[in-house]
Amino acid sequence: MEDWLRLGKEAEENEEYGQAAEYYQKAADAGNIDGWIALGNFYDDVVPNPEKARAAWIKVHEDDLARGDKGAYWYLGLYYCEEGRHKEGIDYFQRAAMDGNEYQLAAEYALGDMYYEGKNGAAQDFGKALEWYQRAKRHGATTLDEETKECKEK
Repeated sequence: MEDWLRLGKEAEENEEYGQAAEYYQKAADAGNIDGWIALGNFYDDVVPNPEKARAAWIKVHEDDLARGDKGAYWYLGLYYCEEGRHKEGIDYFQRAAMDGNEYQLAAEYALGDMYYEGKNGAAQDFGKALEWYQRAKRHGATTLDEETKECKEK
């Protein structure tokens, strides 16, 4: 597996991008999480392909979650929403918001915005938006006064 990564890096350095992608994919398919990370970085930075990058990062964060890293809830929420898998994205954002992890505040804020604007598969619901904004304020958000005021007025 390490050989696939080394070969991928060498191919990338030689600007043999098709070969690099194949080697990284082989490492990933062999179960090497570093292969998925290499693919994510490759498709983010070297040969931009948002769909392939997102697929690689989903694998990385699913692995993180399986190892107990609950911060992965936030990232999976982002990537699933970007993919149009809104129900799953919202579910992961809610898990991040309820978990007390480092992304709790960001997830609460994001959920408030989703319900306020009616985006990413969330129906516009000012009551739910207000609930999430108030949770975010209780956890340290300092920029939500206007949003909470508007939700109360609607």
